[in-house]
Amino acid sequence: MDSLRIGFLIDRWEPERGGAERALAALAGHLESRGHRILVFGARESATPEKAPGTFHRVKAWGLTRPARELSLGRHLVAAAAAAGCGLTLGIRHLPRVDFYWPHGGSHLATWQALRRARGRAEEGSPRGRHRTFIALEEKLLARGGARRIVCVSELVRRELVRFYPACRNRLRVIPNGIDLDRFHPRAREGVGQELRRRIGLEEEMPLLLFPAANPRLKGLDPLTRVLARLTGRPWHLLAAGAPRSRCTPYLRRLPRERVTWLRRADGAALAAAADLLVLPAWREPFGLAIAEALACGTPVITTTRAGAADLIEGEQAGRVLAHPADLAGLAAALEDFLGRPRPSGEERLQVRRNVIGLDRARWLRRLEEELLSLA
Repeated sequence: MDSLRIGFLIDRWEPERGGAERALAALAGHLESRGHRILVFGARESATPEKAPGTFHRVKAWGLTRPARELSLGRHLVAAAAAAGCGLTLGIRHLPRVDFYWPHGGSHLATWQALRRARGRAEEGSPRGRHRTFIALEEKLLARGGARRIVCVSELVRRELVRFYPACRNRLRVIPNGIDLDRFHPRAREGVGQELRRRIGLEEEMPLLLFPAANPRLKGLDPLTRVLARLTGRPWHLLAAGAPRSRCTPYLRRLPRERVTWLRRADGAALAAAADLLVLPAWREPFGLAIAEALACGTPVITTTRAGAADLIEGEQAGRVLAHPADLAGLAAALEDFLGRPRPSGEERLQVRRNVIGLDRARWLRRLEEELLSLA
């Protein structure tokens, strides 16, 4: 296929933030290597633009309120890409229209409902402010045909989009996030994993529990710390990574200070390899890249059915999937079980890794490329 001008529409072009931005940058770099021209339209550029693929174009938004600015930014992003002659557009944020919609967060309506559940509120109610704006734009994209193709990061996301917006069913494709299987590997435990454990002053024999999440409430830090507060008779150390300290503190103060380490940022491979167990009793996790990365390193996972990547967990060695994040007894039993096990052997770690062997990064990028270019 001839070279295309492809517009990437995003709030902030900051691949270093991780998550959706990192995935989008990986696809942009792949498409550039295939000869396509990537034009990125966003409100904010990376602090290290030389490391970010594509040509960045700043787009301004206007409005006195957050909802007004969100609507303005969406309209201006679409208009800027059209004015630049982009033959295809790809977006991960809510927009009036786009060719290829890649909602890493799944349905915003589902996220809003999960936030209410995590706060102990009823799912019913009327969204306000930015939530109402995002859900209105989501309806345009999914129910009214504003997005020509929608890529879901998990089967969980596909099911919820069909439930809320049945008209989009035939435009949905499921492509789970890919990972670098060379970088995320059990052998990393003896390298970057051990370095991280030494950095936080952890003895080799001490079981390290990893909680990685930018949104501690939604990802289940509340139930996790409630359960761990009852398990102080067992050896364990909790590493909470990825969230601002202020969001974690209300939950972490339930635990003895010497049993907790907080890190704002850390290398993903080091986290996955250093941990003995990843625990994410999520109220909502559309995919859960950290889950896949941990499994690739041979690290078992405890999570819930609310995580899209829970489908990857097969076999007793790989972890446990709880039916509900508020099942404190089930979470306690799962933690007791894994903390009582001997340290897994190298072969057992490789067995855990086999659950994600199909998430090869190169295959993932090729599948995304095929879906995107099929719209040209």
